[in-house]
Amino acid sequence: MLRRDFLGAGAAAIYDVTRYGARGDGVRNDRIPLQRAIDECARRGGGTVRLPPGRYKSGSLRLRSGVALWLDHGATLVASADPRDYEIRRGERTPRDGWGSVFLLAENAEHVALGGHGVIQGAGLAQPRAAGQPLAPFRPRLVACEHCRDVVVDGITLREADRWTLHLYHSDSVRITRLRILARYDVVNTDGIDIDGCRNVVVSGCEIVCGDDCIVIKTTNYLGDPRPVENVSVTNCVLSTRAAGFKVGTETHADISNVSFSNSVVYGAGPVRPNSVISLAMVDGARLSSVSVTNVTGRHVLAPVFVRLGDRSRTSGQAAPGRLEQVIIQNLAVEDATLACVISGIPGACVRGITLSDLRIQTSVVGEPWPAERRVPERESAYPRPDMFGPLPALGLYARHVRGLVVRSFDLEAPAAAALPLLAVEDVEALDAQGLRLNGAPVAAKTVG
Repeated sequence: MLRRDFLGAGAAAIYDVTRYGARGDGVRNDRIPLQRAIDECARRGGGTVRLPPGRYKSGSLRLRSGVALWLDHGATLVASADPRDYEIRRGERTPRDGWGSVFLLAENAEHVALGGHGVIQGAGLAQPRAAGQPLAPFRPRLVACEHCRDVVVDGITLREADRWTLHLYHSDSVRITRLRILARYDVVNTDGIDIDGCRNVVVSGCEIVCGDDCIVIKTTNYLGDPRPVENVSVTNCVLSTRAAGFKVGTETHADISNVSFSNSVVYGAGPVRPNSVISLAMVDGARLSSVSVTNVTGRHVLAPVFVRLGDRSRTSGQAAPGRLEQVIIQNLAVEDATLACVISGIPGACVRGITLSDLRIQTSVVGEPWPAERRVPERESAYPRPDMFGPLPALGLYARHVRGLVVRSFDLEAPAAAALPLLAVEDVEALDAQGLRLNGAPVAAKTVG
């Protein structure tokens, strides 16, 4: 996108940050002139604040209504590594280690945009750590839009976030296009895009490599009462991570509905495997409904699909477990999976109305004969992960506590020595399974437990 097209014809005013004293030498902290340019642009009715080529070191910044922040090719906006350069924001439920602080924040703003061909880079405060080693004491989010409306993020590259990379919180009418997010696989909590309590969000054409969930929909209560998520479309994305490619959860304190994920790729590399291509995890008492996943491929992953309704009894004010229903997953092709798909509710709270169709999965799962007396643990309040149950009695799909499960045309390629069925079900009512094929041969579902 050209700069003149970024906000349309009405964005003729250009505010070059170097005219406000920004040096872009990578040494001096340019926060004051950068913020001055943003504030002046907003005061005069809006326009584009331009960062020409250079390396602009800064403390925390606030984006204002009517302002588009544009980074030229060769421009890098770098977060300061000094916690004193950040606005400290805390609440009663805000996570520790600086989660409330943000490098670039738009709050209660309208008609805001972030784009260009440049880079916004984290401070390097969060580093890989050995098991048991404490996390860094200050890890702010990189970019956040809180209580905003009409948000555009286009073309920019976000690198090396110290925590969540792009957090959309209680914001409406959001368009994220052609965004690149690059972070190390081995740095924790570096989510790509967090869609949190938002309405009418479109994410398309993005490339994300990160150490946590790539694109995740949630309803947190960290900054106040949770708000439902409605109307989210994610399409044409390429995603790589140690966690989930596309995820709903884990924080789910308000309802989530009308969600689409399509035409995308999830992959691992070397020792790094996404723990799931698609993960739907409702564990905090709310309802997830009307989800469509279509035309998705995965490679070098743990589990292709993980669907979990749990009850971890957080302080969400809910008296009972939530609901997870009306989900369609179709045209899913996965190569080199090491875990079976899982669809699981808990006793007394069943997953309802799930359809899987046209799945083509190649797995390395072999398993061992499953004794009749063996049971898969419930783990109702455990953190939801595809490997949370340990060994499973199926090669391709294990379903438990489900009402209304349709499985159509499921082709599984497994090692010849595999000793388990393709599909095993337990406490499943209204099962309609047709077209199950294991290494090309028709097979039937097996009931266990």
